Amino acid sequence: TGGDTYYTDSQTAFADLDTETQAVCERVRSKILTYKLGTNIDSTYYKNIFHDEDTMLNFRDPDGKPVFFKQTPRKDLVIQHPVNGKKGLYFPWSVIRGFAGITPDEQHELYYKLKAHTLNDKYVYRHKWDNYDIALSDQVHSLHRRDAYTGERELWRAGIWLQQ
Repeated sequence: TGGDTYYTDSQTAFADLDTETQAVCERVRSKILTYKLGTNIDSTYYKNIFHDEDTMLNFRDPDGKPVFFKQTPRKDLVIQHPVNGKKGLYFPWSVIRGFAGITPDEQHELYYKLKAHTLNDKYVYRHKWDNYDIALSDQVHSLHRRDAYTGERELWRAGIWLQQ
């Protein structure tokens, strides 16, 4: 029981921002938390995702390349969807540590404005799981999380890698 999953729609959330905030978002870059080799895993964020450093180093994207070696400390906050061409936010708020290109006060204000905006119920779909459900999620302009659950759970994950 439990385990509801929530998916955000950062493409619509971006489209609904006022034009001034959209312009700021398009000119700044996110400062992203990156993982470092040899760091004490018990004191870093990646322990919440990976059990150990070896698992982290061997986790691969659908293209077969290790994710660890594709890390970048700065990413565009607004990205264009490779299929529909629409702009949306790349806003994984739990790993963003600020924005390059604006003052610290502006960074703080923008971060909390975007977090509140993108987590508004209007942009979040909540899936209440039932046996044999299948959920599809476009991960370009979306984040997801789940509630805690009790009992057994079987999860199968598949990805579609789009070749351009």
